[in-house]
Amino acid sequence: AAENGHVDVVLLLLQKGVDIDLQKKKHRHTALHLAALNGHSGVVKTLLQEGARANLQDDEGWNALHMAAWTGKKGVVDVLLDQMDVHERGKDGITALHCAAGQGQRAVAELLINRGANVNTKDTYGWTALHWASKKRHDLAKLRQLEFKDDAKLTALHCAVPGGTALHVAVGLRKEKVAQVLIQNGADVGAKTRDGRTALQWA
Repeated sequence: AAENGHVDVVLLLLQKGVDIDLQKKKHRHTALHLAALNGHSGVVKTLLQEGARANLQDDEGWNALHMAAWTGKKGVVDVLLDQMDVHERGKDGITALHCAAGQGQRAVAELLINRGANVNTKDTYGWTALHWASKKRHDLAKLRQLEFKDDAKLTALHCAVPGGTALHVAVGLRKEKVAQVLIQNGADVGAKTRDGRTALQWA
């Protein structure tokens, strides 16, 4: 019922004593996960009002907020943020902003930033949302409109390129427009990887 957006059926089942936080054996998804994943903000709101635990994670270490951000379900993200911390971390330290940036979900990323998400937050591997956006090949308009500016002038020291920056990632993926946007927004063209290579040398 939650997966298909049927609020009335969800309420009926809960009245009959169904465990609101029951996790499926496969993937460990809850009703809240499925509603969030499929963009059913009405069901999400109902489940939260009825006491669903918003921060439960599936077998991949993701909660409902991560799922909604990854799939671009802005309405669901908005509802979840009324009860969840925008900085909730999942497996490998990822946040909802990392998820949105990685999938090019600009509207969701903007919502998260407006609700207090820190664009400089790094995952376990040192990646910021900018690294995620660069790695996943989302380019110029999305990067520019997200206005990613980090304290190290876009030179976080960890990404797929060992010790590299978002610019190294863009150059390594042959994303010329992404590289141009990064440079226009202050990326350090002289920043070096752990083995001493600049983005120019990496190219």
